[in-house]
Amino acid sequence: MRILLINNYRRSADSKIGKYEVALKSCFSSSRIETLSYRELKVDAVLGVVDAYVLSGSSASVCRRDTISEYSSVIELIRRADAPILGICFGHQLIAYTFGAPIRTEKLVRDVQEIEILESDEIFSCWKAGYKISMSEYHRDHVKRLPEGFILLARSETCEIEAMKHESRPIYGVQFHPERSGRDGWTVLKNFFHGVVRR
Repeated sequence: MRILLINNYRRSADSKIGKYEVALKSCFSSSRIETLSYRELKVDAVLGVVDAYVLSGSSASVCRRDTISEYSSVIELIRRADAPILGICFGHQLIAYTFGAPIRTEKLVRDVQEIEILESDEIFSCWKAGYKISMSEYHRDHVKRLPEGFILLARSETCEIEAMKHESRPIYGVQFHPERSGRDGWTVLKNFFHGVVRR
């Protein structure tokens, strides 16, 4: 399988992307993991030849108009892709924006949060609804309303929409950073791969 990690960091050599690569290579060990900067993304070139997409975080803000223009190729990919998509932090916010949800800049969240699972779906299949898992977070922007056609999967005290999925397409978004959240975070990644991508 071919998994494409879209590097949304403005400095493509940002050390943070390495954490995604390590986690994905470990969790998706039977797959080919490729990293591509959002600046180099040509949507027509990847549609139909990639089995899943992972959209990384970023220091950019979805609340800025120039950001929307800068990341237009990633937004187009979200609109058009048939393969599963997992958006993480900024990637999660881009998914919400693409489907019409408002994003707001609020206070900085920069620590470990207790995430309450509301729906024990594919990515949270190891836990029952009501269970809490600890996840690392680093963001100012928040999805303020669930996009139309999405299901709320998890929330926390600092963020009402911690995880969501599309009702009919294999599109998932998580506000937290599973790639740097230890065993529980890597379990979410493995569940995405085994429960969604390989399904």
